[in-house]
Parts: sequence; C-alpha cells; structure tokens
Amino acid sequence: MNKKRTKPWLAFAGVFLVGLFIGAEYQHFVNGHHFIVHDTKSFPFPGGEVKLLDVSEYIGIPWFEGGSVLSLETKDGLPITVYKDKSNRIDEVSTEKNR
Repeated sequence: MNKKRTKPWLAFAGVFLVGLFIGAEYQHFVNGHHFIVHDTKSFPFPGGEVKLLDVSEYIGIPWFEGGSVLSLETKDGLPITVYKDKSNRIDEVSTEKNR
C-alpha cells in the first residue's frame, strides 16, 4: 500500500469526522430543548405526591428563563403536569386532604 496516498485520505476522514461532531453540537446548541431542574419540593397528597419544581426550560440558545412546574405523581409513578409558569416562581403549595 502506498503511504503517500493513504495519509491524505486519513487526514480528510479525520477532518470530516471532527466537522460532523462540531456541526451536531452547534445544531443542538441552537435548536435543542434544554430543561434544567434547580430545586424540588414534595408535598403529600392522598392520590400520590405533589412535586414543585424550580426549572429553567428553553429551546435554542439559552436565555436562562426561570419558572415553576407543578406536577402530580400518582401512586403508580405516573407524573402529570398540572401547572407550568415561566414568569413566576412558586414557593409553597397547599393541598386539601379531603379530595
């Protein structure tokens, strides 16, 4: 095998693979869905557990929008999103025990 012909093809393949990786990371940064949980609080509920999440959720370039997500996790482990707010942060949740 001729080494003079192999080296350029190996260099081309290496640059091509690095370019694919950088392009994929760029597309994820620009168009990706980002969901970060900062804090979690749990409250008892007769049908399961109510969780209050302090989150940042954005699509594309991150602007660090904060908000709150209120979800109900049933006894079967199924999470149900009850309320989502991007502008306000909720600190406390009150539940009625008779429902």
